[in-house]
Amino acid sequence: MAQITLFKDKDGTQLLPQTSYEAILDKDKLGSAEDIEELIEKDGDLQKAINDINANNTSWTAWQSVGVNLLNGAQISVDTNDYPQYRSRKVGGSTQVEMAFSIKNVIAANDTAYVSFPTSLVPVMVSKQSFVFAMDSGKTASWIIDSNGNIKLRGNSAGTYNASDNYQVLMKWEVMPNV
Repeated sequence: MAQITLFKDKDGTQLLPQTSYEAILDKDKLGSAEDIEELIEKDGDLQKAINDINANNTSWTAWQSVGVNLLNGAQISVDTNDYPQYRSRKVGGSTQVEMAFSIKNVIAANDTAYVSFPTSLVPVMVSKQSFVFAMDSGKTASWIIDSNGNIKLRGNSAGTYNASDNYQVLMKWEVMPNV
């Protein structure tokens, strides 16, 4: 005879029952993987729904630097892996972007652009979004993105700018939908 286990909290209140596979009386009526595949193949609406889900949800693309440029004298901090790169994915039909870089030779702020990227990746809320990151020196730096695809330094917590300071950034945002 199958055994049913009840989960209870410390006061003895039942949280949820858990049934073992052996306790299912009509398990022979459960669908097999082959049955489900056959159903999908025969039901066009179900296949369309699965295709829509797959089209609206993707995994992250590979990191790339296509269309990305350093501006106003910015340089990569150490090696080529520090060059600005981005990747994207779809979640529920909405495109998300991650941008990563580590740069130096940043000698001014006040919304000076140091990285540009393709305008097709511009975030939804360009004027209402800022990003703050810790630096190697213990300072923090605040960045914004404009509607032209430029990443601008608003400033750092010390208010001083040394060419050797490293600015490490990892941003994530949603892309402006095509209207």
